Amino acid sequence: MLQSSTIIHRLIEQAEACPDRVAFAWIDRHLEITRQVRYGELLARVADGAAYLLTMAQPGDRVLIFFEPGLDPLVAFLAVLAARMIAVPTALPPMAATAVETGGHRATSRLSAVRNTVRDCAPRVVFSSTASTATVAGILRECDHAPALHHLAELVAAGTNGSNKNERGVVSALTAALPSPEEIAFLQYTSGSTALPKGVAITHANIAHNQAGITRFVGSRPDTICVSWLPMFHDMGLVGNALNTIWSGCICIKLGSADFLRRPTLWMEAVSKFRGTVTGGPNFAFQLATTRGVPEGKKLDLSTLSACYCGSESVRRETLDGFASAFAPHGLQREVLLPCYGLAESTLIVTGIRRRETAFHTALPPAQHAPSAFVHAQRAEVVSCGSVTCPDADLSIRDTGTQQVLPNGEIGEICIFSRSVSPGYWAELKNETRRFADTARPLRTGDLGFLLDGELYVCGRIKNTVIVRGRKFIAEDLEDMLEQELQSLGRVRAAVFAVSGDDGESVVAVIECGGPLASLDTAQLTSRINQVFSELCGFVPTHVAVVRPSTLPRTTSGKLQRHACAELLQRDLLARTPASA
Repeated sequence: MLQSSTIIHRLIEQAEACPDRVAFAWIDRHLEITRQVRYGELLARVADGAAYLLTMAQPGDRVLIFFEPGLDPLVAFLAVLAARMIAVPTALPPMAATAVETGGHRATSRLSAVRNTVRDCAPRVVFSSTASTATVAGILRECDHAPALHHLAELVAAGTNGSNKNERGVVSALTAALPSPEEIAFLQYTSGSTALPKGVAITHANIAHNQAGITRFVGSRPDTICVSWLPMFHDMGLVGNALNTIWSGCICIKLGSADFLRRPTLWMEAVSKFRGTVTGGPNFAFQLATTRGVPEGKKLDLSTLSACYCGSESVRRETLDGFASAFAPHGLQREVLLPCYGLAESTLIVTGIRRRETAFHTALPPAQHAPSAFVHAQRAEVVSCGSVTCPDADLSIRDTGTQQVLPNGEIGEICIFSRSVSPGYWAELKNETRRFADTARPLRTGDLGFLLDGELYVCGRIKNTVIVRGRKFIAEDLEDMLEQELQSLGRVRAAVFAVSGDDGESVVAVIECGGPLASLDTAQLTSRINQVFSELCGFVPTHVAVVRPSTLPRTTSGKLQRHACAELLQRDLLARTPASA
């Protein structure tokens, strides 16, 4: 048996051991299986796909894959890795016509991100669906070079005959030139919540190390049933679900992301129907599932769940409490809710809570009095994201200026030493200007947090710091404060950020609302917001704007884009409520 030094080695092992075991099954909005693939067939398709790729590109070339729902993009991704090329997974671009005709800032922003990705990675080959060909071709015409554009269906057709091949022959064909651990496997572009997306270079060794941590965190094994709606062009869906399925040799039940967003109840309904044992998602997904609830009279069985992780964005106690309460009548055990923390620069997972008697620990942010300390706008408890999932990793909290290690309980920058840490961003690596994975220094994550009893509590992003009269506030903290204080008025989402002007920096609060809140007088609402800030923070924002639901710009993974929000506000492009227009 081959040594599992890369995810491709692992796929070969799984296909040799259990060729007829189902690896992935796709379900529709009726929760019916529409397609499935077994490990033996998957390996054969990947081998044929790799051979096909080698007719048009060389090892080390970048291959950009626009991920659509289904199996085809994953086969393409694995085939790129097997061919020793560098995969670049990304979301389908919005139709260019939609962005132009509607003037929608979200579509325009996504198109800009796609153009940035293409320029940055300079792919040799691009794969897209037939439906997006025109938009993709238009983007590629803007490039300095001319990458070859192919349909995913071509690669799938190349592997159609592979499903009947003898696995032993497939293994022989692949093992002649399998990737080595130190080679770059793929570029994971960051979400772009604070700046333009950057391509994080992930090596095969990074993947293997992080898979060990994920497996230890969620307890995945061959009999695990993973249920996921997460898109596979994001690290949580790709590394946490798809690659961990192959690493552990289990089955992954895939629900379409669009189906989940249209009808969030499908997530837990799928867990119930397929007896799911592992699932998870970002904080907003738990909020959506809780808000929509379970249809009246419908009974689910969630007792099979052993791990339901929450990460990717700030984990909020009220979200987990609400989710636990809403689904407890359906057999959900509170202790299976597992907060975690990770980032693309460390492949995916860094820390996580492992199952115990209580679902999660919380702590009050520590009181700090140093001049450089961060001020908390409220005394709400922060959720623990647990300890490092890989025993050989090291995590520390450091002063944002001096980078000196801070004692337990003090807020600073989260820094990581780990074999999961990427070598660096592609734009810098290709010019050999900087590497993350330097044994002499840790990865500076740009995130703020503190340690208590060996567990990490995440507070926010350094770039989202709001400074008022020399006092440092964390934007996420201010937003959480507003949402809690205004929750009696309806569903509220807040964005708080600083903007520069002739008189220095000003603090802006943008409130996204609907329902009863939308009918409130703007002056009354502004007065209420100013009162909240004054009582809990000691200052009032310079400007308050009330906007319609689904207006605040977000990334494709749901993260708030404060810098984009500030730009739109300054250009008067945010859709305000009638009262504030």
